[in-house]
Amino acid sequence: WPEGVSFITCENTLTSFQKFMKYHRSHFSMPVIGITGSNGKTIVKEWLYQMLQNNRKVIRSPKSYNSQVGVALSVWLLDPSYDLAIFEAGISHMGEMKRLQSIIKPDIGIITNVKEAHQENFRDYEEKTREKLILFEDCKTIIYCRDHERIHNMATEQFGRERCFTWSQKEKGDVCIKNLKKSKGSVEFEFSYEDKSGIFNVPFSDEASLENIMHVISCLLW
Repeated sequence: WPEGVSFITCENTLTSFQKFMKYHRSHFSMPVIGITGSNGKTIVKEWLYQMLQNNRKVIRSPKSYNSQVGVALSVWLLDPSYDLAIFEAGISHMGEMKRLQSIIKPDIGIITNVKEAHQENFRDYEEKTREKLILFEDCKTIIYCRDHERIHNMATEQFGRERCFTWSQKEKGDVCIKNLKKSKGSVEFEFSYEDKSGIFNVPFSDEASLENIMHVISCLLW
């Protein structure tokens, strides 16, 4: 054997690695944001990081490290110098999210959407939505778009309305978005939340980017 190298033998390397990362995660108490969904996880994570980095020391998943191995590698980066963590979690089969939830243990959850990605491995969208929501079992708050009826119905059924913080373009959410004005690759819109209100102008106009930025704004408001 190479000099100075130690070896650990185990029956399953992935399971053992994940157990080690659960142990590592248990040593930290800073707030952790967990993000899941079919699309937009990495963009929402990166935009949140950009918004928060001037006021917090933030650790986040590298690139799109959201798989069974990627989540464990991301959590390994935790150390006491950080005061906030943002990790994304992706799944492609039933049973995977429970393992990721036990590693990330998020306090705040964001679910972006539930769409076609990896649908071939689930019976229907309801099954996939339920699997994704497992990430939020221990969360104090779950953030999502109120206009996604399936997500809203399942989240409130599982966690109760008091743990859900929502945004909506139909004036149904905690944060209301209205008066969208699109012009040549940019959009201006108004938001209102409790006694706060304001106008945002963002340099894109596609629906996916608008949904992503609204998740970010809602998280920041919360």
